[in-house]
Parts: sequence; structure tokens; C-alpha cells
Amino acid sequence: VLLLLALIGCDSESKPLEHVESRPPETVANKQPVPVESKSTETAAQEGTPKDAETSLSTPTGLALLMARRIENAYGNAFALTEIASAQARAGDKKQALATLNQAVEVAQRIEIAALKGRPLTSSALALARAGDVKQALNVVQKIEDASRKASTLRFIALAQIGTGDKKQALGTLNQAVEVARQIESASVLSGIASALAKAGGFRQAVEVAQQIEDASFKAIALSKIAMTLATKLNREVPNGPVVRRMKNSFTPKEKQLARQLVEAT
Repeated sequence: VLLLLALIGCDSESKPLEHVESRPPETVANKQPVPVESKSTETAAQEGTPKDAETSLSTPTGLALLMARRIENAYGNAFALTEIASAQARAGDKKQALATLNQAVEVAQRIEIAALKGRPLTSSALALARAGDVKQALNVVQKIEDASRKASTLRFIALAQIGTGDKKQALGTLNQAVEVARQIESASVLSGIASALAKAGGFRQAVEVAQQIEDASFKAIALSKIAMTLATKLNREVPNGPVVRRMKNSFTPKEKQLARQLVEAT
């Protein structure tokens, strides 16, 4: 593969010998060199050119990408790329992080065992959502075959959306999660979705989903979390400090109706 890439990567001067000799000597001698566009270290490492071993040492990202691509196992390769992308995102290199994540998704799809394929796809989808590319994250979720994992991944993406203040879009993502979860009737998955719906502001729908849970324990947990979300509010006690939940002093009329509905659902 490296030999093939080396041949493809050659510049325009690398032509067959007979083609060069067929030109007049003065033409060959006077020919101006064609400038070759330089590539970043990260790009070189990603493409696997013969100079990888040398160029990758110039940046930490280049080295990490090169070593990740030397992992022959697709499962390990995909996870390594996801970890690198997360580190890139935390360093502020969002564009490069998204590119690395897209590569991780491509690698993960080569995994033949469905149960193993789902884990790196979930990690990649969540990392994409946290990096700001929710649309691509949702596209990746559709590649997850296990319904339980797919619904849970949608829930985590919704929580990421809530974290950025996009509660409206989060409700849409959670609606997708509900539809998937209903196919398997998983009490634990539905309980988590109900709790997330409350955090997105969809209290009535949260209660409705909780009431569909047949397992009494998971149903009680879901309703308890919904009640906690309704009874508290997010507050930053000191400037630039952590956001914490504080108990509300009182309910609004609408909140009183929701509280009554919660009690009736137990």
C-alpha cells in the first residue's frame, strides 16, 4: 500500500524514461520545475505516505495519528482515532478533530461483528456531537445495528445538545430515541430517556414515557429523576464557578400541574 501511495504521490517530473528521452535535450534542460503543494504533517500522516515516519515526529498530532494507523485491528484503530480526535477538540483544533472522527467512523464500519462495531461507532458519534457536528453524529447513529445501543447513543447526543443550550433540537433527538427504544421495550433505556426529556424541558412527555415502563423499579427511578429536575434549577453560585442544582423556593402554576401529574403517575 505504501509503495502504491508513493507512486501516486510522485510529482509531475516522475515520467517514463522513454517519454523524457523523446524530447529535445534543450527542452528537458530548460524545463522549469513544477511547484508541488506542500502538505501538513497531519495530512501526511493520515494519507500514509512514505515520509510518515519522518514527518510525524514534527508534531504530537502527526505522531499519534501515524501510530494509530499502524494498528491493524479495526476495533482498536477506530478507538485510537476517536481518542486522538477528542484530544484535538480539547486543544481547540475542531476542524482537524472532525476530520479524524470521520476517519474513525470509516474504520469502525469495517468491523464485521455487529456487537463490536457498535461501541466505536457510539464513541465516534458522541465525540462528533461534543465537537459540534450533531448532524454527522446523528448520521453515524443510523449505522449502529443494536437498537438498545442506538437509543442510548441518541440520548447521550441529546444531553450534549442540552449542554449547549439547544433544548429544542435535543427534544427532537430524544423523540428518535423513544421510537427506537419502543422496539425493544427496554426499561433501563426508557428510564434514561425519560430523565433526559425532563432536562430538555419536555416534562409531560417525560412522564408519559415513564408511565410506559413496566418494570416498577425503573419506573420509580425515572419518575424520581423527573421530579428532581422539576424541583430544582441550575445555578452558578460564584462567577465562572461550576453550575450546580439548587432546590426551587416555589412552583409556578404550570409546575404545580406537572407535580400533580407526577404524583398521579406513581
